[in-house]
Amino acid sequence: MALTARSIVTLAKLKLYLGASANADHDTTLETWIDLVSGSIEEYCQCKFQPIQITGEILDGSGYWYLEPRFSPIVSTSIAATTDIQYRDQGAPTTWIDLVDSINDIYVDTVMPWRIELIEGDYFPKGTKNIKLNYIAGYTTMPADVEKVCMEMVQKMWDESKSGGDRLGVASENVQSIAGGAGSRTYENISAQHKQVLNRFRRIL
Repeated sequence: MALTARSIVTLAKLKLYLGASANADHDTTLETWIDLVSGSIEEYCQCKFQPIQITGEILDGSGYWYLEPRFSPIVSTSIAATTDIQYRDQGAPTTWIDLVDSINDIYVDTVMPWRIELIEGDYFPKGTKNIKLNYIAGYTTMPADVEKVCMEMVQKMWDESKSGGDRLGVASENVQSIAGGAGSRTYENISAQHKQVLNRFRRIL
């Protein structure tokens, strides 16, 4: 199994972390574990870590100055043109109109990076599927703390497998997440210590 677009850590970095005993014979197993653990972390945090381009996401207008897209954290520089945020009148569903006149009227809150805000009195017209967005969600640089949590969780699985507790093949549960499509809530519980670290990146619902 190859690493997927959501994998938080590379195979090379993980193998260096585990030590020389992790030779090429274990690559497929380790890649599987990286993907499963990454899915668990993503699901817990309700956000993306690897950047993903979102094009033409359709949402209901909130009627307020802010809107919370499905994916986060939002890369503020990814909203680079007024055409990245558009609306359509309920009576003219095929015509999309720029919501703001200037890119400077759009603000991504660094404290709540799952929220897009409009300034200068602009707002998202209330409606059903009347807002269209283009943006990038994820971290341009993977947070070192999240990488460390991922590697420590995989290391626990690695250590248990060496002592006869092989976890490979244990079923995982597919889940739908606002973090982005299908995720995997695996059998590997996230410890309280790891949750304390991950809470700094967790999307508040």
